[in-house]
Amino acid sequence: RCMMQFSHPANASANANPDATGSLKGESTTTTNFIAEQISHHPPISAFHAEGADWEFWQEYAATTKFRGNMIKFIPEATCHVRLKTTGEHYSWGKPQTNVHNLILGKLWVDHEGDV
Repeated sequence: RCMMQFSHPANASANANPDATGSLKGESTTTTNFIAEQISHHPPISAFHAEGADWEFWQEYAATTKFRGNMIKFIPEATCHVRLKTTGEHYSWGKPQTNVHNLILGKLWVDHEGDV
């Protein structure tokens, strides 16, 4: 399990001057919380959740592989989610399959197929 909390300037700019403690003078800060866990090792399944003041982002991820001679297919079983707290909007999307070609002979190349 991995748990982290980040505090960072809410409106940091490239021209901001930090004080001796490294914080920006007159700037408010925002906090981002993050937790991730490897739920299962066989089969490999992971999940994470991140949250800020106005948003949430989470994903569950598992994948299977198929070896086809000179190529390998990574087939994810994953859905990503974003929820905007201010509007209540919820977006979700899947991940495409990834194919790695010419593992043994030829020039290595990668393509993606499927719906997102």
